[in-house]
Amino acid sequence: MDVDREKVIRRVMRTVAREQARSPLPVRLEDGSSPLVVALPGDSVADVFERVGGFGGSANLIVAYAERLKLLSIELNASSETREPADVHPVASIGMLCDWLDCTPDGSAQIRINDAFAAPPVVRELAYAF
Repeated sequence: MDVDREKVIRRVMRTVAREQARSPLPVRLEDGSSPLVVALPGDSVADVFERVGGFGGSANLIVAYAERLKLLSIELNASSETREPADVHPVASIGMLCDWLDCTPDGSAQIRINDAFAAPPVVRELAYAF
């Protein structure tokens, strides 16, 4: 883990510990725990959602910007009968997703990571001259 990410995680944990007394994290599992995933704005949506999947698909996500923290509630595989999911590129940044969510009427959305956007792997040939 790089030093910058470690500093960010420490800052987030201090803030969460202070705020827990006033308002608990919104996502709470059946066992009473509140899983927490910390992401930087440049982290890819696919990577962040993979980390959320490690908690069974539900987690509190804190995106740590330099000047603020943004809290999101993530429920993977949730469905909505009233909302059509928006397709998101797997390498889009979580910061871009947050910017888009800020523009939605209620600050929430149903999204789907669309692997069809992903380019096929590049085949690289290496040549060795002896």
